Amino acid sequence: MNGELHQLLLLVSAANGYLHTRQYESLDGFDPRIFRIEFQGEDGRPLKSKNQADPVQTWLHDLKKKHCRGILAIQLGAGTRDRQQSGFAGGGRRWAMVARLRNFDEIWTADWRAEREDTHTYWQITYRCRRTHDFDDDAFDYNLERSRQRLELALTEIGRLADEIGEQHWKLNFFGPALHILNGQLHAETPLPAGYSEQAQRMYAAVYRSWVFGGMGSWNDVPPYSAHEKGKDQEFASCSDELYAAMQEALEAAVNESAVQE
Repeated sequence: MNGELHQLLLLVSAANGYLHTRQYESLDGFDPRIFRIEFQGEDGRPLKSKNQADPVQTWLHDLKKKHCRGILAIQLGAGTRDRQQSGFAGGGRRWAMVARLRNFDEIWTADWRAEREDTHTYWQITYRCRRTHDFDDDAFDYNLERSRQRLELALTEIGRLADEIGEQHWKLNFFGPALHILNGQLHAETPLPAGYSEQAQRMYAAVYRSWVFGGMGSWNDVPPYSAHEKGKDQEFASCSDELYAAMQEALEAAVNESAVQE
């Protein structure tokens, strides 16, 4: 899973859980030795906090004070090489978080920079806010069942292709188990907080299990050559692009399920 997207999805799902329950728990995977996170308001200044050690809690408290109704994770549009570049820093499809407030909305986007301090390298991650009155949530039509069906078909087709090009281990270890998770035949840990439906949990987990798009050693590496040897270059590209797109849609539909709506 692309690290930038993984963190954004964690933030959105945790924020919606917090807005529902008003109970906060520190998130795993935010080790300050590796990730130094800052949330900046529209004025470009860091959000004020009494607890500088936990900027996520500061952000959530700020949203609560503004009577936030929910957080959406949205795709910002598809690039021509999202799938091929998704395994690299700054690569893959671009996403943003949208905080739904009473009189306006806040669009939060992240800037990731690798920094070095003495002999230690870490990520400096800045989430910046832009207010808008023009966000149209009617343009985002989330349907869990439709997204599940699209993901199921994409996994089935790419599993068939893996067999045909002699890359069966991808089906055995990734595509097949993901299908079993999606259909409830295989148990998976629930990666989303309480409050999400079983269908959303399964769909989210299935994407994580089948995420094969990266750099060296990934589905983007050797399998294209196997497909070329079988004369299936175009089929490989179309099946891979469709799985990547189906994954993006599934993640969006699943993580936005619990966003507070009017």
